[in-house]
Amino acid sequence: MKSLFKLGLAVISLWATSVSLHAQLRGAPASLTLRTGDTLTGVIHPQSLTGTLHTIQFQQASDEAFQNYNPQDVESFQFYNQRYIGGFVAVETSPRRNGFRRTTAALEIDSQWVFLQVLVDAERGLYTYHAPRGNDLFYILQEGEFQLLSFKEYLAVSGKNFIAGPDGEIIANTSRPNSGPPSRSKVLQNNRYKGELHRYMADWPNVVPKLERTRYTKRDLIRLFSGYLKSTNRPFVLRHKLVMPKTSSRANS
Repeated sequence: MKSLFKLGLAVISLWATSVSLHAQLRGAPASLTLRTGDTLTGVIHPQSLTGTLHTIQFQQASDEAFQNYNPQDVESFQFYNQRYIGGFVAVETSPRRNGFRRTTAALEIDSQWVFLQVLVDAERGLYTYHAPRGNDLFYILQEGEFQLLSFKEYLAVSGKNFIAGPDGEIIANTSRPNSGPPSRSKVLQNNRYKGELHRYMADWPNVVPKLERTRYTKRDLIRLFSGYLKSTNRPFVLRHKLVMPKTSSRANS
């Protein structure tokens, strides 16, 4: 019952956040840069910015219909301080929720065209994509290509009541029917992203102790990149939070 109550609160919170975002972005001026080099100005439909970003709806004039644009055709788009970049990237697709985690540490990769949100805007910046299974994935840019920072949660199962299925999922061991309670399992992590960032930030003397305390979360990774860029005297702009112009805020109040 308690878990259902918490789930209900999470759904309500998500709905309230979505409603607030839609209100803030309704009519927000935006620019869209096509891969042809052309730049369009107009507004983005707020609904386009929720969930996974494979397509956005863009309107150039108020008397025109919204048109769909995809990352194959769009290099980037921006509204207020927010910036997104279209790219063909590796997407880790394995689930991280209880009851659905795999029993193998190997990443499950699918290459897709998506829009990546810029979190830390810099020559050595940080990008994110909210994948279909609800996983937040993070990327760096190397030699003109986006590289996934590798991470996966998986289960180590003990006992004989449940076994790993053909795709790494946990299934009942049919050779032991009615064998009592489920096998115990422990959530482990494939933290390969730490080694990848160690190499990426090799010119930072504090990289090792900082990485030891960095989890695969937006908050921790933004803090890590901010510290790295400050320490190595590289300019950067934080774009992880929506910032509206003060004049616009006063006009809407």
